[in-house]
Amino acid sequence: MKAKFIYEAVIPPNKDLFDQFKQIFSDVKDSETYDPFYDLNQLLNPLNIFLVDYKKHFEAISPEERKQFERANAIPELGIRISGFDPPTNQIFIVVDETFDDKFIRVPERVLDRLLNRLWSSFGHETVHMQQVDRMKVKQDPEFKTHGDYYEDKQEIMAMAFSFVEEMRDFHSDEEIMDLLKTGNPPAPPPPPPGMRMRFDPSNMPPMHHPLYGIYKDLGGKSYKLFTKYAYQYLTQK
Repeated sequence: MKAKFIYEAVIPPNKDLFDQFKQIFSDVKDSETYDPFYDLNQLLNPLNIFLVDYKKHFEAISPEERKQFERANAIPELGIRISGFDPPTNQIFIVVDETFDDKFIRVPERVLDRLLNRLWSSFGHETVHMQQVDRMKVKQDPEFKTHGDYYEDKQEIMAMAFSFVEEMRDFHSDEEIMDLLKTGNPPAPPPPPPGMRMRFDPSNMPPMHHPLYGIYKDLGGKSYKLFTKYAYQYLTQK
């Protein structure tokens, strides 16, 4: 039996949980710990957030998932490789490599805050999944046989639409993103920083195109329509 959502509208990400997550990182940083992996888990685990060792997690997953892990690197400066959500345990996990402790100890506080803010797209994505599980009539932990199955899953489409909107906002206005959703025409690349000369004629440069939009554009049909519908709702969500 396929799980259904109680509500058709998009589920907002849990910003409060993300703020608690960031505050715990800041508190542990201020404590001048020598074992941040342990100390962070002590405080994060009651929130159902777990830091996980990369090598142990890598050995436990399927060969198909390993390929995705090898390509993924959310914020390499801090040794954080990828985040995920485990439906059976209702836990968000964040996979960190062997460089994490040293990088955490050495990173300045202001840089740590910037790096954590870059996690919002992926962390918020997982909190959408967490709330989906809470709202579903039937609990499930799907195993996807192909990338198509993964991207066409309704739960993933909603969470991917959120990630798409947040990552596009780093470079484009909501109006530009809305125009992309309405017309299919990607916005122009952002201008260079002040004082930086363009080596090439901007008219000859390819327009900026988010890979998630390209994936769903290629899938077409119901998946593409649902992706753009959810993205529109996240854009207009107050």
